[in-house]
Amino acid sequence: MVVYYSPMSTEELRLHLQQLEIKRVLIFGKSYISISHDDFRQFEHCFKPQFALLNSHKNYRSNEWYWHVHAIVRPTDVQVHIDRGNPNKHILLNIPHGLFDVLPYFTWCLVTWNKPL
Repeated sequence: MVVYYSPMSTEELRLHLQQLEIKRVLIFGKSYISISHDDFRQFEHCFKPQFALLNSHKNYRSNEWYWHVHAIVRPTDVQVHIDRGNPNKHILLNIPHGLFDVLPYFTWCLVTWNKPL
């Protein structure tokens, strides 16, 4: 297993993780990819754990302030996607995060009668 230790931008991290995808779902043009737990461990150092109110899984966010990678560790895989407004950095960043990421996602769940990914 190769572990990537150099600091990476959101885009570099996204490109590396995209190469490892085992599944992809598009919601309103936004990609939600799934990778294996072993593959996530190679990049786990690029993330910080974060509590998420709206899901019960272990959550991680990369270190950038605005555009950042959000990883959700689920029993079978790790779901990874790009979010706006990193709540780990400042409480006011919950506003763009809620408007541009959370609201569209849960609207999709409601409209399509799908449970959250």
